[in-house]
Amino acid sequence: MMIKMILNDKVNEKLFKSLTELLIEKPYEKIKVIDICKNANIPRSTFYYHFNDKNELLQYGIKKISGEITTEVMEIEADNFPDYADQLKNISLNYLKEYEDVYSALAKNDKEIVSLKIICNMIKEDIKEKIHNEYTDNGSDISIDFTIEFIIGGYENLARYWFKNNDRYSLDDVKNTLLVSKPFLVRIIKENLKEKNEKNSN
Repeated sequence: MMIKMILNDKVNEKLFKSLTELLIEKPYEKIKVIDICKNANIPRSTFYYHFNDKNELLQYGIKKISGEITTEVMEIEADNFPDYADQLKNISLNYLKEYEDVYSALAKNDKEIVSLKIICNMIKEDIKEKIHNEYTDNGSDISIDFTIEFIIGGYENLARYWFKNNDRYSLDDVKNTLLVSKPFLVRIIKENLKEKNEKNSN
């Protein structure tokens, strides 16, 4: 059973890799199952044994990508929030670079990028936990939660915008934006917490 699962995973990965390669050449809506199979050198009968259509293959790939970056983010080890933010920035840039073609194709066809939303939600919860552990003594602070929702929502929209306009802007443009915004992110959180502490002391 385990051998069969491993073989199935290899076929699935090969088919998804074929799809991502084709996305470099033409829009998603013009790619057919036969194109995917021919590029992967896999019979169509094998494709339909694993997936009902190309949309199901795409969803498989998106779920796989989400799992990979989620694992990386959850394994971040940092002594303070600024260090965490640096590592998160590097992971995010690698992610944008590696899967640019997949997400760009989806964004330009106005398809909902579900995995981007899943990843951002996961990152928000992770950041909230780290900030509360580092800067607060007890419980959840609503103003901090609002601030993080605002900041991460902006990053999500930045990624979505770049995927849709990557013919006009480079990954370096995204990197520079993240570098500029990091001090703002740290400052706004610290100011938020300072205001909270001042209120509590009065």
